[in-house]
Amino acid sequence: MKKRLTLPPYGKELQARIKFNNPPFMIAVCVGSNAWEIAKGRSDNKDWAALILPTGKKPECFMWPVKSFDCLIEWDTGPNEALIIAIIKTLFKAGAITVTVRPLFVDETKPAFLFDPDTQKFRQAREMTRVYRNPALDEVQNAA
Repeated sequence: MKKRLTLPPYGKELQARIKFNNPPFMIAVCVGSNAWEIAKGRSDNKDWAALILPTGKKPECFMWPVKSFDCLIEWDTGPNEALIIAIIKTLFKAGAITVTVRPLFVDETKPAFLFDPDTQKFRQAREMTRVYRNPALDEVQNAA
């Protein structure tokens, strides 16, 4: 028997907003050491909604009400890249249009790329904010 998925923290509030035709502009998915504080701050802004992936939980264990929304993963210290990739894949399966990953632990005043004189090429020097588009949506559009 398949296990029934539950909503992540703040999921009921988001579902209520959607039901009463008050959708947010964007949904923040907070993960990492300060996820609860970050989500509280996002929830105070009525243009946003926040969801939390609790520490130690897998994203596939939740039902993410993100269909037809843009999402922002606010990645604080703690989770590794594999977990962030799993969250992106789970949000896309749930129907998110885009997922932006914003690493909060990065000092954005530092250069993103540095020139390597040995290889004569630029190399990535730190994590950066990245935007991913749901590939399933491109497949549907190309099929039309």
